[in-house]
Amino acid sequence: NDKNPTEFQTALTTAQANGESDTINVGAGTFDVASIGTLTYTAAATENFGLTITGGPQALAILDGGAQVPILRIDSTAVTNDGGVFFQVENLTFRNGNAVGASDNGGALAILTDESLQPAEFATLISVTGSEFFDNTADADGGAIYIRGHAVEGIYLSDLTVDGNQASGDGGGAYVTGGQFTTLINLSNIDFFDNLAAGSGGGLLAGGFDPDTASEDRNTSISLYDILFYNNESQSLSGGGGGA
Repeated sequence: NDKNPTEFQTALTTAQANGESDTINVGAGTFDVASIGTLTYTAAATENFGLTITGGPQALAILDGGAQVPILRIDSTAVTNDGGVFFQVENLTFRNGNAVGASDNGGALAILTDESLQPAEFATLISVTGSEFFDNTADADGGAIYIRGHAVEGIYLSDLTVDGNQASGDGGGAYVTGGQFTTLINLSNIDFFDNLAAGSGGGLLAGGFDPDTASEDRNTSISLYDILFYNNESQSLSGGGGGA
């Protein structure tokens, strides 16, 4: 089990280029992420494999950005023929993340996969489960959670608490967009409380995109089950809005 931010980052650095799927077990305790900077996984071009990050069944790991840095960034956009790529993040607490500057999306967690149309194989699955997101901010989109990319077996968020997060763009709590080859965005058993977006989607913004027409939305199948929205706010004046 990783017991401090340095060990955690070492495990991520190894996983991003070791030619195999990895599971990183995060030990109990509070991790001062600001002490070393954002935890990053940037997959090598040949790293066509999966990554699971878990806090274990008791979910006792707390990742704290100290209101200074975004907490965790997972990026496989450089991978070619990424049909073996999947990402699972589970049973963690993210708090006080702050995404500013070049990495200004996703104050707590950002996950990006290849969003081009070529090659013709795409990441399979993105899953975030059993986790809590408190008091995170982003200068752009996704105060707590930012997910963007193709995932041909779907993007799944479940059993989450997303509370007190803010985005200067869209999606105060979460910003989730799947490419045109994403079969489904599925959200279940999530509480969105007291989140704020200067743009659209005070609690949540979810949708689809087509990389060939970046300025236009594309239909993506979206399923919401057992979602509670309370006291979220959108400050958009451009006609987008949507406090939930």
